Amino acid sequence: MVVLCSATYGASPWTFREIQLADNEGKPIVAVWHSGAFPPPDVKIFLGGEQRVPRGNYPLTHASVSFDAAVSELVEALRRKNVLPELGGGGGGGGG
Repeated sequence: MVVLCSATYGASPWTFREIQLADNEGKPIVAVWHSGAFPPPDVKIFLGGEQRVPRGNYPLTHASVSFDAAVSELVEALRRKNVLPELGGGGGGGGG
């Protein structure tokens, strides 16, 4: 599960339930730090020990953060958790 964390992520019943369900079912969770403090207070119990994307001291919305670098970090985080989606067979090059 990829969660896009803002300052209020987890404050609504829906976002809290989605991360709680993923955690209860042992699903891998990858956090993309959009804005606000990390981890968001309402889901600190679920994300406190998780690596976030982007790494470092600034969220995705900070001017010093490269979006392209953050996407690369996200792909690598998904790869480490063995949850990269499979490529579809509609693109030409074999496979599928």
